[in-house]
Amino acid sequence: MPESANTAKDTSLNDLFESFKFKPILITGKKKEEKKSAENLNQKILVTTANLMELLDCGKHTAIDIGARANAKVCIGRKLFWNVKLVQAYIDSIAE
Repeated sequence: MPESANTAKDTSLNDLFESFKFKPILITGKKKEEKKSAENLNQKILVTTANLMELLDCGKHTAIDIGARANAKVCIGRKLFWNVKLVQAYIDSIAE
């Protein structure tokens, strides 16, 4: 008799455990971020570091190094931007 009582407890515990399992949920209504093309970024005067990375097709440290060497750093308050024309001029001047 005690075994049947344990099985009854086990099944109720199993049901309880099943109810706490994570179930996949489909989230809808979120828009995918569109990547800006390099042509679109070339038309801008100032870009963020992430956009500069995309424009130069390099990593963060390299993009910051190139921007700093080009004297293209523009700080507005706490925001950091890069002057695209100065970066382009610098790249043209160091190109062989």
